[in-house]
Amino acid sequence: MERILVTGATGALGSRAIATLHEAPEPFEVHALIHSANGSRALPADVVRHRGSYDEPDTLRRAFAGIDRLIFVSSPVLDPEVRTRQHLAVVDAVARSTISSVVYTSAFGAAHGGDHLATEQALEAIGVSLSIMRNALYTEPFVAAAVHQVRSRGVVESASGGQRLATASIVDLADAAARASVSGEHRGVLELRGPSWTFDELAAAIGRRARQHVDHREVPDERTGDFARLYPSVRMGVFAASTPDLAGILGRRPRSISDVVDAIMAD
Repeated sequence: MERILVTGATGALGSRAIATLHEAPEPFEVHALIHSANGSRALPADVVRHRGSYDEPDTLRRAFAGIDRLIFVSSPVLDPEVRTRQHLAVVDAVARSTISSVVYTSAFGAAHGGDHLATEQALEAIGVSLSIMRNALYTEPFVAAAVHQVRSRGVVESASGGQRLATASIVDLADAAARASVSGEHRGVLELRGPSWTFDELAAAIGRRARQHVDHREVPDERTGDFARLYPSVRMGVFAASTPDLAGILGRRPRSISDVVDAIMAD
């Protein structure tokens, strides 16, 4: 039985990828890289746990021993120098292991350089069967923030200038990573984006779910909190274009903005 290991296994994407692997018709032994036992309690009981850290190369080499396929979830560290160092430690551990297939969760815009491109190039250089998933911005944070705004202020606020965003549900991105790993195919670079949407459509979807009228209001960037740095690019249309790659891997329509609203407001 082949062994698939998922890094970042207790995070939102990694844990969902493990859940999808459990539903796969092909039998795999699922392994998880975790920081501590406390963080792995929500994982299925039959998942093989390995304590490891991107900052401790020896733990990566031990965890990867005997593994056939890897879902490499990128580090949450935002400092590009630190993340590059961490990622190259993972690549080195892969090169020293029995792993023959890697699915790497890269990011939108990686082609323009930075830590994700450096990781992609390092993985390509070691000659494994490789799928590079350039994930879109996650849909869920936008929806969660908008739902909070409606509940606290009765309105959705953005500085989007009416532009569309082609984001993707983290559920779909995790499912795509798991499906790509199960197939074992060399897929190269994939741009994973879901259906595009506007904040007017987001407000309408929340209103339908809440059974009330919800308006969308434009505000200055500085009023948008953690999203402020994104909005200049949003208004330029940088995130507007959808792609077919995500639907192609999933074999179904990716989650729409209304689907994500329904899932979050049902909790």
